[in-house]
Amino acid sequence: MLPASVRAQLELREGDEVVFTSADNPDEVRLIPRRAAVRLAQRLVREALPDEGSLVEALLAERRGEAAREREEHARSKRPSTPRPRRGRA
Repeated sequence: MLPASVRAQLELREGDEVVFTSADNPDEVRLIPRRAAVRLAQRLVREALPDEGSLVEALLAERRGEAAREREEHARSKRPSTPRPRRGRA
């Protein structure tokens, strides 16, 4: 059980989840509300991603291109082959 003053400072309510992490000092641990840990992780990911528009849109565009190439390959494989002229003796 955490002291009431700590719960109040961290704005913890009954049932809230927390994350324990090691601190820079090996003799200490950090207690972070789960919602704060999630926000921190989201911020770190945003900072690590290139700022070139929507990643989802880029992935969808790439997949559309792959699907179009697959359809073209499939269509080519379904075309009837042109018979080769026979060389024969007259």
